[in-house]
Amino acid sequence: MTDAILNVDAIGVRFGGLAALDDVTFSVARGSIKGLIGPNGAGKSTLFNTISGNTAPSNGSIAFEGKRIDALPMARRAQLGIARTFQNLQLFTQQTVLENVMVGCHPRTRAGFVASVLRTPAQRREEREIHARSMAALERFGLANRAQRLAGTLSFGEAKIVEIARALVGEPSLMLLDEPVAGVPHGEVEQVITAIENVNRAGVSLLLVEHNLGFVMSLCDELVVLDHGCLIADGDAEQVVGDPAVLEAYLGEELSDA
Repeated sequence: MTDAILNVDAIGVRFGGLAALDDVTFSVARGSIKGLIGPNGAGKSTLFNTISGNTAPSNGSIAFEGKRIDALPMARRAQLGIARTFQNLQLFTQQTVLENVMVGCHPRTRAGFVASVLRTPAQRREEREIHARSMAALERFGLANRAQRLAGTLSFGEAKIVEIARALVGEPSLMLLDEPVAGVPHGEVEQVITAIENVNRAGVSLLLVEHNLGFVMSLCDELVVLDHGCLIADGDAEQVVGDPAVLEAYLGEELSDA
């Protein structure tokens, strides 16, 4: 894929004698929203961990913006522009919503430890910039009026959106969303969809894992499917969900009823 922001090439991950991923190859087109689906135990979380830098691949390569990153630490990948949210909420419940979002600016901060301790003019200026950027993100998602509330008082859907806002303020060009509507009440799912579309309109490419097929199909033009650590389909979403191998491995009657 010539205009790919992410290229995963023959990635394998082994834990002892177990192959969690085996020769997985696919790309994410710049500006796209691509879905990653598969049954439980298919290797989706391992793949996300490998792309973000939590897990080292046993073989293969990962290129981001045309440069290999598979040997880089997680923090460096974040600095280059890869952000991630997690299936389980990672908010600091006893901090305000604004403070939670401000944490996401950390990969882009410039002031060092000494400047922070001494409260130099440069450090104070950067702090004002972080505050303004974080408030702008909350306004973007319609949560500015929640800025001073404790994160633990939010609804589950709002908390998921705050995680997305926190990822966005790090100015990523690729965002990995791990089950963004898992546990979200049905009435709040549309809010999360709107937030994700908002991120994509801001120029961020997205790769998302989700079990909710209706949600995936409402957002994604392309899907990649894993089963037992192997890639079994990759391409147009409508064609992928009709692939007999996908139907057998994952979707089954659920697809017919969707």
